[in-house]
Amino acid sequence: MEQTGLKKAFIQLHLSVMLAGFTGLFGKLVTLNETTLTWYRLVFTTMILLVFTGLPHIEFKKFLKIAGCGTLLGLHWILFYASIKASNVSIGVVSFASICFFTSIFEPMILHKRFSIVDMLLALITIVGLACIFSFDTRYRTGIIIGVLSAAVCSLYAITNKTACQDIKSRTALLYLMVGGLIGVSI
Repeated sequence: MEQTGLKKAFIQLHLSVMLAGFTGLFGKLVTLNETTLTWYRLVFTTMILLVFTGLPHIEFKKFLKIAGCGTLLGLHWILFYASIKASNVSIGVVSFASICFFTSIFEPMILHKRFSIVDMLLALITIVGLACIFSFDTRYRTGIIIGVLSAAVCSLYAITNKTACQDIKSRTALLYLMVGGLIGVSI
């Protein structure tokens, strides 16, 4: 039984890495700038989700929290695509790996948990790897900086999303995340 769960976890891990790579490739190949690309992505996703979910009612205060998280997600996408356009897909995806570093710092601060030394040490390994890339090839400096900012924003999104979307169906939460992202990016 445990072997099946491990296989499933490995398949999910590899699929997520593949999707991240294809998202980056998509962002590099599309000629739109990163803000316009993100805006269209949010428009189409919102329209599709509206078809499948309708417009479920939630409290306005809850909507504002979820919409704020959606704005962070939209900003992350803009920065992620900007990183790729400033450098290349590999640099954008590798820079995004620094999300674990930011999560290990932000999560205890925001959710009032204890800092985990193990998480910090593992996250620092990623930062050391990024520093190696950064020091060997300065052509991608701008892309790395933007990619690391993208990871920081995504970390904030993931942490705040945990609390904002509690007690709501995932489809409803996703719809209002996209709506919030669309409003935030439009502004």
